[in-house]
Amino acid sequence: MTELDNYLKSKGYSSTSRASYIKNIRYFKEWLKGERIEIEEVSYQDGLAYLNYLKRKGLTQKSKYHYLMAVNHYYDYLIAEHQLDKNPLTRIKIRPGKRTQIYQVIEPLELHRIYASYPANTIHEKRNKAMLGLLIYQGLRTGEVYQMQVEQIKLQEGVVHVYGSRTSNERTLELKPFQVMELYEYVMKVRPEILQQSKEVTQLLFVGISGGSSPGHYMSSVMKRLRKDYPNLTAQQIRASVIVKWLKQYNLRKAQYLAGHRYVSSTEKYLQNEVEGLKQEIEQYHPLG
Repeated sequence: MTELDNYLKSKGYSSTSRASYIKNIRYFKEWLKGERIEIEEVSYQDGLAYLNYLKRKGLTQKSKYHYLMAVNHYYDYLIAEHQLDKNPLTRIKIRPGKRTQIYQVIEPLELHRIYASYPANTIHEKRNKAMLGLLIYQGLRTGEVYQMQVEQIKLQEGVVHVYGSRTSNERTLELKPFQVMELYEYVMKVRPEILQQSKEVTQLLFVGISGGSSPGHYMSSVMKRLRKDYPNLTAQQIRASVIVKWLKQYNLRKAQYLAGHRYVSSTEKYLQNEVEGLKQEIEQYHPLG
């Protein structure tokens, strides 16, 4: 299993995840041996039979999901090694017992259109567009945007530093060139003007004029305005779409870093649905068309 372990390592999986996958793969191979089925002879129906076998063994829905994921990784490895040319189980989808909400993926070009369509005429609109940019291009959580300090924007370096928290890791993310210019205008001109009118003293990056208003209120205004053209759009949907984009561009570990996930399993939840485009709920054992 050394070569398989090296393959999983190249995909960015931790030693703990690799050991779990290899253990589950061995279990699958033992089942095949008992059923007298060769790996190259496995069919879609055999995959369903294996899941039914796991069910009879008393495994939970979540455990069955992980066992199936391990087998899919094994087939990916065999295909990469040119030992097989297809995975007979790709059409089998199983829902883990507990899962994060699934979102319709927004393609990168459409995300850029959303950003470009947002006006930046008034000082408030310029502030709001700067906030929106951090969602669309850096995939930040809304809470990270709300709590951002001026010192976290490194304009000369062209990056934003995101602090870690109890549930997320810190990271440093590149800004788009146009973001650097717009954030420069916001930090040097727009923000001081807003603070002058509000007579408020704060290190928060995003500020307002009305007393008692918060960055959360500003973000709600951003999303409300966007929903006129993009009904049902949410900040969570934007972040999910950005993470899916990263998973297509980079390995799992790099995507985990960019997303600020403390655990690689959090990133894997997006990888699980990447082929599906994070579409709506997938029914248990529902084959793709």
